[in-house]
Amino acid sequence: MTKSIVLTVCDELDIPPEEFFGPRRSRDLTNARLVAVQRLHAAGFSYKAAARLIKRRYSTVMYLLRPEYRAQRVEYYRRYNAAKRSAVSEVQA
Repeated sequence: MTKSIVLTVCDELDIPPEEFFGPRRSRDLTNARLVAVQRLHAAGFSYKAAARLIKRRYSTVMYLLRPEYRAQRVEYYRRYNAAKRSAVSEVQA
């Protein structure tokens, strides 16, 4: 059943399973993974189990399914990059 959910998504979106499970992160692959994770979670799979099935990390599933987690991560990296830019500009000055 689990593989059938993922393979059904691949068939519906015309994405080869090799690409779905591969390392690329293009928009169409990310959207396909999102749909698959949503269906797996709706079928009763935990975040961790869904991550294993799509061969991704737990944090990837959290990022896809929980908007508040995504917002938290985005804010963290904005602050991180701002601090990094400010440190570089201080060294150059």
